[in-house]
Amino acid sequence: MTLNYSVVLRTLGYGGEKYQALLDSIKAQTIQPMEFIVVIPPEYELPKERLGTEIFIRGPKGMVRQRVDGINAAKGDYLLIVDDDVEFPPDFVEKLWGLMNTANADVVCPVIDDDAVTGEPGIVSRIISFLGSGAYVSKKRSPYALRISSLGGTIRQEPLIKGKVYYTQTGSGGCSFMSCKAAQRLDYEQEMWLEENVRYAYPEDQVFFYKAYLMGMICVYAHEYPYHHLHAASSVSTLVEKVSKHVTIKHDSCRNLVIFWHRFQYSRLHGAPLRRYLSALGMLWKMSFNVGLHLAFYGWRPSHWGCIAACIRGYRDGFSYLASVEYREKQLILEKQLVRECSCTNHTGV
Repeated sequence: MTLNYSVVLRTLGYGGEKYQALLDSIKAQTIQPMEFIVVIPPEYELPKERLGTEIFIRGPKGMVRQRVDGINAAKGDYLLIVDDDVEFPPDFVEKLWGLMNTANADVVCPVIDDDAVTGEPGIVSRIISFLGSGAYVSKKRSPYALRISSLGGTIRQEPLIKGKVYYTQTGSGGCSFMSCKAAQRLDYEQEMWLEENVRYAYPEDQVFFYKAYLMGMICVYAHEYPYHHLHAASSVSTLVEKVSKHVTIKHDSCRNLVIFWHRFQYSRLHGAPLRRYLSALGMLWKMSFNVGLHLAFYGWRPSHWGCIAACIRGYRDGFSYLASVEYREKQLILEKQLVRECSCTNHTGV
């Protein structure tokens, strides 16, 4: 069997043994790719580990920027989009391709078989996740395995029935399989706000798949075809560096989640003033809860004051961006894009 697909990888060249595991997975595929594109910034050394068929592309550093550059360079009809710290079985692409055909899908999101996740979260963690982001496990039957709540959290359906096709509104950015036309239609370059004036582009994977869902693309959840995330080592070592990283992540995630909420949820509620009002109340609750939670649990510890201040700055910077000319221009482009795409496609299974 042959399939005209490209492997698209973003990396900084630090993977080492984990990157070699990815290369071994690609080499072992029952269906080999037509090309292997590796996007790496010019200031970083090329990885020593090689397949020998790589096409190296030099471009600006960034989770979104590197993904966009890889998609734009790909010549295959389909794309296996991966990070540099994953591995998967030899028939992985063959099974994803089969599921894509069965469901007539544009995007396939495989599940992570993550050995770092140990057991179910405790009751306190589940309550905090629900109150802070609307995330919870649902026993209610739905065509969707994963949905995004009005507060930006993930609603996960469990258990999933073996052999049944489920759709999804989100997925993991570490690995996905999609048609090249779908990736180009997504116009992911319009989401560069995710990494502007921040260090961490969270939640770039959620934006990628939720935008595809809003555009009417059929996104299926490959719950029976897992891949393994190898967890690349952190580049920080000292306590000061770890605290600084945590503070930065808090700021960046709070900023970007405000923009995600307004861009893809609140702004979609045209002609529904009550729902808009409730959505705004929900966002106000989320910000108040998250800041209040930090104050309640860590406010007495000076070492955590930086995280509390980072949350507040992140929310402030997010709303400041919403008032910018750049954002308003992006919203006009998005509105036209959604009208154009959704006029000729419909969500399946809803």
